[in-house]
Amino acid sequence: MSHQSLRVAISAHLLAPRGTGYRNAGIHTYIEQTLRRLPEADPELRLTLFARHAPAGLSGTIEQRSTRWPTGRPVLRIVWEQLRLPLAIRRFDVLHASAFVAPQLCWRPTVITIYDLSFALYPQYFRGLNQAY
Repeated sequence: MSHQSLRVAISAHLLAPRGTGYRNAGIHTYIEQTLRRLPEADPELRLTLFARHAPAGLSGTIEQRSTRWPTGRPVLRIVWEQLRLPLAIRRFDVLHASAFVAPQLCWRPTVITIYDLSFALYPQYFRGLNQAY
């Protein structure tokens, strides 16, 4: 398969509507700016965004798929990314998990963006389930 035909699924459920608290901070900004710049960095990629809330004004070359699941709720986002996402991306070539975690059972090559390692370096500051996740 040539690079020109790569179908890339981007899981970005940490994107939130503007003005909705901490989620508009660093990770949200990084994901949004990556989505704005990626089409011009490599126009040959076929990009599909999986997110509950996509930023306004994204390139028309990015296909957007929204879920009806209320993935702003952490438990439902985790269930979605672990159970539903692997099914949703079965026709894609690559998954970009844009925030720390990818599905445990994923049959596609995966790129995971990890923004910091505080959970590993300072585990005492994280609740048990948060750190395990």
